[in-house]
Amino acid sequence: MPMKILLVHAWLTGNLGDLLQTYVLLKHIRSHSPTILDIAGYPKNPAKNTTLVTDLADNILYDEPAAEKLPVIGLRFSSIWQDRRQRVRAKLYAKYDLIVSAPGPFLTMHDERLRTALLDLKVAKAVGVPFIFSSHSIGPINPQQANELKNANLIVGREPESYNYLRAFDISSVKSADFAFLFPFSDFIASSADIRPNKTCLLFLRSNNLLDKQIIIRDEKVIVGNIEIQKHEYEEIYFATSDPKKDEKFLTRIATKLEAEIIICKSVEQLIAAVDRADLIVSDRYHPLICAAVLGKKIKAIMNQSTHKMKGIETLLSNHTMKDIQIMAETGLKSISSFLVC
Repeated sequence: MPMKILLVHAWLTGNLGDLLQTYVLLKHIRSHSPTILDIAGYPKNPAKNTTLVTDLADNILYDEPAAEKLPVIGLRFSSIWQDRRQRVRAKLYAKYDLIVSAPGPFLTMHDERLRTALLDLKVAKAVGVPFIFSSHSIGPINPQQANELKNANLIVGREPESYNYLRAFDISSVKSADFAFLFPFSDFIASSADIRPNKTCLLFLRSNNLLDKQIIIRDEKVIVGNIEIQKHEYEEIYFATSDPKKDEKFLTRIATKLEAEIIICKSVEQLIAAVDRADLIVSDRYHPLICAAVLGKKIKAIMNQSTHKMKGIETLLSNHTMKDIQIMAETGLKSISSFLVC
Protein backbone atom coordinates (compact mmCIF):
# COMPACT_ATOMS: atom_id res chain seq x y z
CA MET A 1 0.00 0.00 0.00
CA PRO A 2 1.51 3.37 -1.04
CA MET A 3 2.55 5.74 1.75
CA LYS A 4 2.59 9.39 2.63
CA ILE A 5 6.18 10.31 3.44
CA LEU A 6 7.69 13.50 4.83
CA LEU A 7 11.40 14.30 4.57
CA VAL A 8 12.38 16.68 7.37
CA HIS A 9 15.53 18.66 8.22
CA ALA A 10 16.24 19.20 4.52
CA TRP A 11 19.01 21.78 4.04
CA LEU A 12 18.06 23.71 0.90
CA THR A 13 20.54 26.58 1.15
CA GLY A 14 22.49 25.57 -1.95
CA ASN A 15 25.18 23.35 -0.42
CA LEU A 16 25.93 20.97 -3.28
CA GLY A 17 26.88 18.09 -0.99
CA ASP A 18 23.41 18.14 0.55
CA LEU A 19 21.92 17.94 -2.93
CA LEU A 20 24.02 14.92 -3.95
CA GLN A 21 23.04 12.74 -1.01
CA THR A 22 19.44 13.88 -0.78
CA TYR A 23 18.88 13.33 -4.50
CA VAL A 24 19.89 9.67 -4.20
CA LEU A 25 17.64 9.17 -1.17
CA LEU A 26 14.61 10.79 -2.78
CA LYS A 27 15.07 8.86 -6.03
CA HIS A 28 15.10 5.66 -3.96
CA ILE A 29 11.95 6.65 -2.10
CA ARG A 30 10.26 7.60 -5.38
CA SER A 31 11.03 4.13 -6.77
CA HIS A 32 8.58 2.76 -4.19
CA SER A 33 5.78 4.96 -5.58
CA PRO A 34 4.61 6.80 -2.45
CA THR A 35 1.24 8.51 -2.58
CA ILE A 36 2.82 11.68 -1.27
CA LEU A 37 6.48 12.66 -0.87
CA ASP A 38 6.85 16.06 0.75
CA ILE A 39 9.95 17.94 1.91
CA ALA A 40 10.13 20.15 5.00
CA GLY A 41 13.23 22.24 4.56
CA TYR A 42 15.12 25.42 5.28
CA PRO A 43 15.10 28.23 4.15
CA LYS A 44 11.55 29.27 3.34
CA ASN A 45 12.58 29.98 -0.24
CA PRO A 46 15.00 27.22 -1.33
CA ALA A 47 18.09 28.25 -3.27
CA LYS A 48 17.65 28.23 -7.04
CA ASN A 49 20.17 25.42 -7.50
CA THR A 50 18.17 22.98 -5.34
CA THR A 51 15.67 22.03 -8.06
CA LEU A 52 17.57 18.78 -8.54
CA VAL A 53 16.04 17.80 -5.18
CA THR A 54 12.89 19.89 -4.90
CA ASP A 55 11.57 18.66 -8.26
CA LEU A 56 11.33 15.18 -6.72
CA ALA A 57 8.86 16.36 -4.07
CA ASP A 58 5.12 16.87 -4.27
CA ASN A 59 5.18 19.79 -1.86
CA ILE A 60 7.89 21.92 -0.25
CA LEU A 61 7.11 22.96 3.31
CA TYR A 62 8.99 25.46 5.42
CA ASP A 63 10.91 23.88 8.27
CA GLU A 64 11.40 26.68 10.80
CA PRO A 65 15.05 27.31 11.63
CA ALA A 66 16.88 25.27 14.19
CA ALA A 67 16.88 26.90 17.61
CA GLU A 68 20.23 28.63 17.22
CA LYS A 69 19.00 30.50 14.14
CA LEU A 70 16.04 32.15 15.85
CA PRO A 71 16.55 35.93 15.89
CA VAL A 72 14.83 36.68 19.22
CA ILE A 73 17.35 36.94 22.05
CA GLY A 74 16.61 34.50 24.86
CA LEU A 75 14.36 32.27 22.75
CA ARG A 76 17.10 29.83 21.76
CA PHE A 77 15.66 26.43 22.55
CA SER A 78 13.54 27.88 25.32
CA SER A 79 10.54 25.98 26.68
CA ILE A 80 8.30 28.36 24.74
CA TRP A 81 10.00 27.44 21.47
CA GLN A 82 9.97 23.74 22.28
CA ASP A 83 6.28 23.70 23.19
CA ARG A 84 5.39 25.56 20.03
CA ARG A 85 7.42 23.25 17.81
CA GLN A 86 5.95 20.14 19.41
CA ARG A 87 2.40 21.34 18.80
CA VAL A 88 3.08 22.29 15.20
CA ARG A 89 5.06 19.11 14.50
CA ALA A 90 2.48 16.80 16.06
CA LYS A 91 -0.24 18.22 13.83
CA LEU A 92 2.02 17.92 10.77
CA TYR A 93 3.40 14.44 11.45
CA ALA A 94 -0.06 12.98 12.01
CA LYS A 95 -0.73 13.49 8.29
CA TYR A 96 2.05 11.08 7.25
CA ASP A 97 2.92 7.40 7.49
CA LEU A 98 6.69 7.90 7.79
CA ILE A 99 9.04 10.70 8.81
CA VAL A 100 12.55 10.63 7.33
CA SER A 101 15.32 12.86 8.64
CA ALA A 102 17.37 14.10 5.69
CA PRO A 103 21.01 12.98 5.48
CA GLY A 104 23.57 15.14 7.24
CA PRO A 105 26.25 15.63 9.90
CA PHE A 106 24.11 17.37 12.51
CA LEU A 107 23.72 14.56 15.08
CA THR A 108 26.51 15.94 17.24
CA MET A 109 26.46 18.04 20.40
CA HIS A 110 28.44 20.69 18.47
CA ASP A 111 25.39 21.36 16.27
CA GLU A 112 22.22 22.93 17.68
CA ARG A 113 20.21 20.99 15.10
CA LEU A 114 20.78 17.84 17.17
CA ARG A 115 18.39 19.05 19.85
CA THR A 116 15.85 20.01 17.22
CA ALA A 117 16.11 16.56 15.61
CA LEU A 118 15.72 14.80 18.96
CA LEU A 119 12.69 16.93 19.75
CA ASP A 120 11.13 15.95 16.42
CA LEU A 121 11.88 12.29 17.14
CA LYS A 122 10.05 12.65 20.47
CA VAL A 123 7.04 14.16 18.68
CA ALA A 124 6.91 11.38 16.08
CA LYS A 125 6.96 8.73 18.78
CA ALA A 126 4.16 10.49 20.66
CA VAL A 127 1.89 10.53 17.60
CA GLY A 128 2.83 6.97 16.60
CA VAL A 129 4.58 7.71 13.30
CA PRO A 130 7.83 5.85 12.45
CA PHE A 131 10.89 8.11 12.36
CA ILE A 132 14.18 7.23 10.70
CA PHE A 133 17.56 8.91 10.45
CA SER A 134 18.43 8.16 6.85
CA SER A 135 22.22 8.66 6.60
CA HIS A 136 24.10 10.54 9.28
CA SER A 137 27.49 11.22 10.77
CA ILE A 138 26.90 10.81 14.49
CA GLY A 139 28.77 11.96 17.59
CA PRO A 140 29.94 13.11 19.90
CA ILE A 141 26.72 13.07 21.92
CA ASN A 142 26.06 12.78 25.64
CA PRO A 143 24.45 9.74 27.32
CA GLN A 144 21.04 11.40 27.58
CA GLN A 145 21.04 12.25 23.88
CA ALA A 146 22.14 8.71 23.07
CA ASN A 147 19.24 7.35 25.08
CA GLU A 148 16.82 9.57 23.13
CA LEU A 149 18.27 8.34 19.83
CA LYS A 150 17.21 4.81 20.75
CA ASN A 151 13.63 5.87 20.02
CA ALA A 152 14.36 6.06 16.29
CA ASN A 153 12.91 3.23 14.23
CA LEU A 154 16.06 3.14 12.10
CA ILE A 155 19.45 4.86 12.13
CA VAL A 156 21.76 4.64 9.12
CA GLY A 157 25.36 5.59 9.93
CA ARG A 158 27.09 7.00 6.89
CA GLU A 159 30.57 5.79 7.87
CA PRO A 160 31.95 3.02 10.12
CA GLU A 161 33.01 5.55 12.79
CA SER A 162 29.39 6.52 13.39
CA TYR A 163 28.29 2.89 13.47
CA ASN A 164 30.99 1.96 15.97
CA TYR A 165 30.32 5.05 18.06
CA LEU A 166 26.65 4.09 18.42
CA ARG A 167 27.57 0.52 19.34
CA ALA A 168 29.39 1.88 22.38
CA PHE A 169 26.02 3.24 23.54
CA ASP A 170 24.31 -0.04 22.66
CA ILE A 171 22.39 1.69 19.88
CA SER A 172 21.47 -0.41 16.86
CA SER A 173 22.26 1.10 13.46
CA VAL A 174 23.07 0.15 9.90
CA LYS A 175 26.69 0.43 8.78
CA SER A 176 26.55 2.32 5.52
CA ALA A 177 28.32 4.94 3.43
CA ASP A 178 27.12 8.33 2.26
CA PHE A 179 24.43 8.04 -0.40
CA ALA A 180 26.37 10.47 -2.60
CA PHE A 181 28.62 7.52 -3.49
CA LEU A 182 25.63 6.31 -5.54
CA PHE A 183 25.01 9.60 -7.33
CA PRO A 184 25.03 9.17 -11.15
CA PHE A 185 28.14 11.32 -11.66
CA SER A 186 28.74 9.92 -15.15
CA ASP A 187 25.51 11.54 -16.33
CA PHE A 188 26.95 14.97 -15.49
CA ILE A 189 30.55 14.64 -16.65
CA ALA A 190 31.67 17.16 -19.26
CA SER A 191 32.96 16.01 -22.61
CA SER A 192 36.66 15.20 -22.98
CA ALA A 193 37.11 18.37 -24.98
CA ASP A 194 36.52 20.38 -21.79
CA ILE A 195 39.18 18.62 -19.70
CA ARG A 196 41.99 20.93 -18.54
CA PRO A 197 45.25 20.21 -20.39
CA ASN A 198 47.32 21.25 -17.37
CA LYS A 199 47.88 19.29 -14.18
CA THR A 200 45.48 20.85 -11.69
CA CYS A 201 44.91 20.86 -7.92
CA LEU A 202 41.68 22.09 -6.33
CA LEU A 203 41.56 23.19 -2.68
CA PHE A 204 38.00 22.98 -1.33
CA LEU A 205 37.97 24.91 1.95
CA ARG A 206 35.13 25.72 4.32
CA SER A 207 35.00 29.11 5.98
CA ASN A 208 34.67 27.87 9.57
CA ASN A 209 37.61 25.50 9.82
CA LEU A 210 41.11 26.81 9.11
CA LEU A 211 42.40 30.23 10.15
CA ASP A 212 43.89 32.53 7.54
CA LYS A 213 47.37 31.94 8.99
CA GLN A 214 46.98 28.20 8.37
CA ILE A 215 46.67 28.79 4.62
CA ILE A 216 49.95 30.09 3.23
CA ILE A 217 52.42 29.83 0.38
CA ARG A 218 56.02 29.30 1.53
CA ASP A 219 59.16 27.85 -0.07
CA GLU A 220 57.28 26.88 -3.23
CA LYS A 221 54.70 25.01 -1.16
CA VAL A 222 51.01 25.66 -0.66
CA ILE A 223 50.34 24.82 2.98
CA VAL A 224 46.72 24.20 3.98
CA GLY A 225 46.43 23.09 7.58
CA ASN A 226 48.59 19.99 7.85
CA ILE A 227 48.61 19.37 4.09
CA GLU A 228 51.46 20.53 1.86
CA ILE A 229 51.26 20.75 -1.92
CA GLN A 230 54.43 21.19 -3.94
CA LYS A 231 53.74 24.00 -6.40
CA HIS A 232 56.04 22.54 -9.06
CA GLU A 233 53.90 19.39 -9.23
CA TYR A 234 50.84 21.29 -10.44
CA GLU A 235 50.60 23.82 -13.20
CA GLU A 236 47.34 25.21 -11.84
CA ILE A 237 46.20 25.44 -8.21
CA TYR A 238 42.76 26.85 -7.43
CA PHE A 239 40.75 27.44 -4.28
CA ALA A 240 37.19 26.16 -4.64
CA THR A 241 33.90 25.70 -2.82
CA SER A 242 30.79 23.55 -3.08
CA ASP A 243 28.90 25.89 -0.71
CA PRO A 244 29.17 29.44 -2.12
CA LYS A 245 26.79 30.98 0.39
CA LYS A 246 29.09 30.05 3.27
CA ASP A 247 32.53 30.08 1.69
CA GLU A 248 32.75 32.61 -1.15
CA LYS A 249 33.70 35.67 0.93
CA PHE A 250 36.28 33.69 2.89
CA LEU A 251 37.86 32.19 -0.23
CA THR A 252 37.88 35.54 -2.01
CA ARG A 253 39.86 37.00 0.88
CA ILE A 254 42.31 34.09 0.94
CA ALA A 255 42.75 34.06 -2.82
CA THR A 256 43.38 37.81 -2.88
CA LYS A 257 46.00 37.55 -0.14
CA LEU A 258 47.80 34.68 -1.89
CA GLU A 259 47.28 36.04 -5.42
CA ALA A 260 45.43 32.86 -6.37
CA GLU A 261 42.26 32.12 -8.33
CA ILE A 262 39.02 30.62 -7.07
CA ILE A 263 36.39 28.37 -8.60
CA ILE A 264 32.88 28.92 -7.23
CA CYS A 265 30.74 25.86 -7.96
CA LYS A 266 27.12 26.98 -7.89
CA SER A 267 25.54 23.84 -9.32
CA VAL A 268 26.09 20.10 -9.16
CA GLU A 269 27.07 20.21 -12.82
CA GLN A 270 29.77 22.81 -12.13
CA LEU A 271 31.11 20.83 -9.15
CA ILE A 272 31.40 17.61 -11.11
CA ALA A 273 32.96 19.37 -14.10
CA ALA A 274 35.56 21.09 -11.90
CA VAL A 275 36.50 17.88 -10.09
CA ASP A 276 36.57 15.86 -13.28
CA ARG A 277 39.12 18.27 -14.79
CA ALA A 278 41.42 18.15 -11.74
CA ASP A 279 44.17 15.73 -10.75
CA LEU A 280 44.21 16.29 -6.98
CA ILE A 281 41.40 17.33 -4.64
CA VAL A 282 42.34 18.65 -1.20
CA SER A 283 39.30 19.32 0.95
CA ASP A 284 37.88 19.81 4.43
CA ARG A 285 34.46 19.52 2.85
CA TYR A 286 32.99 16.03 2.74
CA HIS A 287 31.32 15.73 -0.63
CA PRO A 288 34.03 17.10 -2.93
CA LEU A 289 36.10 14.18 -1.60
CA ILE A 290 33.32 11.74 -2.47
CA CYS A 291 32.92 13.24 -5.92
CA ALA A 292 36.68 13.02 -6.49
CA ALA A 293 36.90 9.43 -5.21
CA VAL A 294 34.08 8.22 -7.46
CA LEU A 295 35.72 9.93 -10.44
CA GLY A 296 39.06 8.28 -9.63
CA LYS A 297 40.96 11.40 -8.56
CA LYS A 298 43.76 11.62 -6.01
CA ILE A 299 42.47 13.08 -2.74
CA LYS A 300 43.72 14.48 0.56
CA ALA A 301 41.32 15.13 3.45
CA ILE A 302 41.80 18.03 5.86
CA MET A 303 40.34 17.37 9.30
CA ASN A 304 37.72 19.72 10.71
CA GLN A 305 35.63 19.87 13.89
CA SER A 306 33.31 17.14 12.56
CA THR A 307 35.84 14.47 13.47
CA HIS A 308 33.62 11.45 12.93
CA LYS A 309 32.62 12.74 9.54
CA MET A 310 36.07 13.56 8.18
CA LYS A 311 37.95 10.69 9.82
CA GLY A 312 35.12 8.45 8.67
CA ILE A 313 35.43 9.42 5.02
CA GLU A 314 39.23 9.14 5.21
CA THR A 315 38.97 5.64 6.70
CA LEU A 316 36.40 4.55 4.15
CA LEU A 317 38.48 5.69 1.20
CA SER A 318 41.72 4.30 2.61
CA ASN A 319 40.48 0.85 3.64
CA HIS A 320 37.80 -0.03 1.09
CA THR A 321 37.46 -0.31 -2.66
CA MET A 322 34.94 1.92 -4.37
CA LYS A 323 32.80 -1.13 -5.14
CA ASP A 324 32.73 -2.07 -1.46
CA ILE A 325 31.85 1.48 -0.43
CA GLN A 326 28.98 1.62 -2.91
CA ILE A 327 27.71 -1.74 -1.65
CA MET A 328 27.71 -0.25 1.85
CA ALA A 329 25.72 2.74 0.63
CA GLU A 330 23.26 0.42 -1.09
CA THR A 331 22.89 -1.49 2.18
CA GLY A 332 21.83 1.74 3.84
CA LEU A 333 19.23 2.43 1.17
CA LYS A 334 17.88 -1.12 1.32
CA SER A 335 17.43 -0.85 5.07
CA ILE A 336 15.10 2.08 4.45
CA SER A 337 13.08 0.13 1.88
CA SER A 338 11.32 -1.97 4.52
CA PHE A 339 9.74 1.22 5.90
CA LEU A 340 8.48 2.40 2.51
CA VAL A 341 5.58 -0.03 2.25
CA CYS A 342 2.64 -0.13 4.68
